[in-house]
Amino acid sequence: MDFYSTVEYAKKKYFPNLNIKFKNNSFLMKILSYLLFFNKKFMTQYATSSNNSIVYFPSEDFIRLRSISSIVILLHELIHVNDSIKLNYYFYSFLYMLPQSLILFTIPLMFFSLKIGIILTIICLLPLPAYFRMRFERKAYFASLYVLQALANKLNYNSNLDKRKDNFLASFKDSSYYWMWILPNLNKQFDDATTKIKNGEKPYDDPIFDILDDLVKN
Repeated sequence: MDFYSTVEYAKKKYFPNLNIKFKNNSFLMKILSYLLFFNKKFMTQYATSSNNSIVYFPSEDFIRLRSISSIVILLHELIHVNDSIKLNYYFYSFLYMLPQSLILFTIPLMFFSLKIGIILTIICLLPLPAYFRMRFERKAYFASLYVLQALANKLNYNSNLDKRKDNFLASFKDSSYYWMWILPNLNKQFDDATTKIKNGEKPYDDPIFDILDDLVKN
């Protein structure tokens, strides 16, 4: 199973505007890495989807050295791409960035009340629970677990699903996504999703899994 053939198949059947780019060649991503200073691995370990169709990987070497992992990451990002297409990219981005995206309103407020505007801007920039970001990432990481198991079944290797689940879950509570959800309720949700996947079930009902199944089988 090849990463680039999976990309081409996805473009041909489902995401015609899909475009793979690389963070180490992107001025935009380098600037973004300074803004996302809390995620020290943003440029080297994370893929990022943008503008409904672009998926930035760390580098070409990242894909070359981690072909199977890159496929899992690609399909994770396609969940985000699919959501952004359904919801409208700008609305999706606004929800994903909440509460930080509220500074779009608090900064103009400074022209009317500097003190209130500054206070509300500081509050928005705090690592508060990010409900929509959590929901979008939970959906994508459940899909990642599903893909990991599907690839393990196809290629006959141990998916180490419980370990992967714990690693994914940790990212919700650490600086990876700006401490987006430190509440404990996700633990059981991830456990239940993992159990379903091990039993050959989908972690949640969504037509996107028909696409994932097709891409994995390709």
